[in-house]
Amino acid sequence: MSKVVKDKVKHLVIHLISFLINYLIFIFLMIFINKNNGVGINIVNLIAWIISMLFIFYIDNKYVPDLVEENNSSELFKFILIRIFSLIIESLIIYIFIIILKNNYYLVKLISLLLLFIFNEFYVRHIKFK
Repeated sequence: MSKVVKDKVKHLVIHLISFLINYLIFIFLMIFINKNNGVGINIVNLIAWIISMLFIFYIDNKYVPDLVEENNSSELFKFILIRIFSLIIESLIIYIFIIILKNNYYLVKLISLLLLFIFNEFYVRHIKFK
């Protein structure tokens, strides 16, 4: 396997772990809030998102440094922008399906993370690694 392919696989595994961390933190923090509180659910989602993004940023830079260009402000801007966009999408999904439609928050969070994982991989394959 070439180094680029190995780095892409590492990157994919890091993102899978990050989404798993996000999900587990979300589930853990949901224990402490009122399940009918829309603001609380979005705050829990934001905390889980921040922790998982810090994980991605740290681990990606440590274990897949060749995929991240040093001192490239446009790369950092794209990373932050796409992550904020994914947070907005996830918050909307959570708001609509948990708060308005009263669906199971564990299932909705899992589905939203799967959708965001697909979105992220599209971003990685078509924008970042081009």
